[in-house]
Amino acid sequence: MARFGVMLDANVLVPISLIDTLLNIADQGLFQPLWSDVILDETLQTLKLLYSDKHPSMFEARIESMSRSFPQARIAGWESLEVGLRDGLPDPDDAHVVAAAILGRAELIVTSNLKDFPAATLSTFGLQAISPNEFLLDLLHLDAQLVIDSVNDQVAQMSRPSLTVEAVLNRLTQFAPDFVTEFKELIR
Repeated sequence: MARFGVMLDANVLVPISLIDTLLNIADQGLFQPLWSDVILDETLQTLKLLYSDKHPSMFEARIESMSRSFPQARIAGWESLEVGLRDGLPDPDDAHVVAAAILGRAELIVTSNLKDFPAATLSTFGLQAISPNEFLLDLLHLDAQLVIDSVNDQVAQMSRPSLTVEAVLNRLTQFAPDFVTEFKELIR
């Protein structure tokens, strides 16, 4: 199965339950995650801000682990594209995401901020923005067994603390409620 490129926005990389699920599915070969150093930096800064009671090295290790596990995910050299994209976006600060997606030949941008990525602008570049919920549903429809196996593998890898499939799904409900509902139906 050919892997298609998916740019993961920083807001998708922050929630641990969401990114763990997405990267476990990617690890099975269903899609190719993509990001830039700027996206990783935004993720790191957000994690440090949200969890100021935790030691920053914890988050740095997480980013390093992601980079090691998916070395082909890092898209560099997009900066020259960014300037021309600023005017077409509601938030010009998101131009780097679109520029990296274009250079990385992504088909999708997975983001929780769909309003910041207008369809009219993205379609010009053969891109589409999609929510984590929609994306996970699409993956489930593409290969339900692989997604189910990926979530089971995710649960099996967890040791601190260990969780059940139900607990992982409950944590995902906030980000992908329709996916969780359909996933539960499939495993009954």
